[in-house]
Amino acid sequence: MLKKTIKIVVIVIVVAVSARMYMKGKESATMRPILGIVNNQLTACSEKPNCVSSTSARDDSGHYLAATKVTSNPISIIREKAKSANLVIIDFRPNYLRFTITSPIFKFVDDIEFFYDSSLQELHYRSGSRVGYSDMGKNRSRLTEFLSSLKL
Repeated sequence: MLKKTIKIVVIVIVVAVSARMYMKGKESATMRPILGIVNNQLTACSEKPNCVSSTSARDDSGHYLAATKVTSNPISIIREKAKSANLVIIDFRPNYLRFTITSPIFKFVDDIEFFYDSSLQELHYRSGSRVGYSDMGKNRSRLTEFLSSLKL
């Protein structure tokens, strides 16, 4: 009897947590975060550990990811790669690209941005979750993998 009760409680908890996660995912799809370039930098990450950016402070190991030195503007290449991966392009300009990616199970929407700084010949980037506290390193790993696939 006790085992059956424990199983039922576990099932109820799993269903409740799953429902909550699904609702958070739907909520993230309706959010419109204010992102882009401000003072020649991408919008800063919040203090939550669910974002990485090349414009974060170098000593901020939780958020910082080094910019990439490039010899020419790679924004069009990144755009083509994003399109081929079926990512949703939100904003495209000669030196800036923003797209979203949606997680397969709970449908969380994350924003990914790229900014080419022609004066420094650097590619800057930011990847952040719209909801939640921690992303368990997903934005860092996703961005690192995406950058590796570009072979810049």
